[in-house]
Amino acid sequence: MKELTLNKQEFDQRMSKFENQSPSKVNINKLDEFDNAVKNVEFSEPSLQFYYRKKISKVRLNALKAQGKNCTKWDMFYNDVMSDENPKAEPLKKILNVLNDENIPVEKLENVISTAEKELKSEEVLTYINSLQVFDKDRLNTELSKKLKHLRTKLNRNIPNDFGVWIDQLRKSRGLSFRALQEKSGVSASYIHRIISGERQRPTIPVIEQLAEALGVDKAEFFTKLNMKPTESEKEQTISQLLSLNDYTINGVSVTRKQKTAILELLTGIINAKWSTETQFDESIQIMKSIGTLKKALVEDEE
Repeated sequence: MKELTLNKQEFDQRMSKFENQSPSKVNINKLDEFDNAVKNVEFSEPSLQFYYRKKISKVRLNALKAQGKNCTKWDMFYNDVMSDENPKAEPLKKILNVLNDENIPVEKLENVISTAEKELKSEEVLTYINSLQVFDKDRLNTELSKKLKHLRTKLNRNIPNDFGVWIDQLRKSRGLSFRALQEKSGVSASYIHRIISGERQRPTIPVIEQLAEALGVDKAEFFTKLNMKPTESEKEQTISQLLSLNDYTINGVSVTRKQKTAILELLTGIINAKWSTETQFDESIQIMKSIGTLKKALVEDEE
């Protein structure tokens, strides 16, 4: 790749013709050409590529929506992967094709989700993911996490018919009123009543744990009754989400978006480094550049 030195001002000048246009008039083909150019450049500051491509992606999504494409972030991500001619993308394409089906029968969702989660950890899929640039990897992790969470939520909407009856039998056998169970579990009486009456979707894992303890039942029984797996994967975040989407401070000062991007770039470079005899020198140089980018971002915001 050709090395190109760009600063934010120069990038903004290149982007201005797209950003200053009404989204309905943006030439998406030309915007995609610009994105491809950015993808194929080795920037002197690696975090710039992530920042630039994220900005291009935002303009592109707004343009697609304004031009009647009815496009979501998932749609754009899905279409981009499907158009990737890299043969190594094929295993991921198969997974996305399954997940993209909005008509998956509820009774098959659990198997679809667990199969996808397993296949996403396969060596062939991880090989492709690890070959991606930081922006593409971040988008992939974000969109897949959201899609799997959406499917899991869809699966969890319906409570098995006998679950409410079972909970009510447990409550009565313990001699507990709704109010007493509320006080013992910390779960509101109205919430418990809606679970029993079938008006509430499946309870969350924390609620299951609270009710199980209050009723003296192993929480594994709850999972069995609800056809759930005892996992808290929905609470988990990818490292990119953790660093990009949450607020935190450095030395008591709130971290800016630019600083978050630099932190993510540095950490990604360290994690992805092979650190072999052949690559260690070049990788250390790249990591040092990322450190420089982060330090510069920190200093700029102090001034």
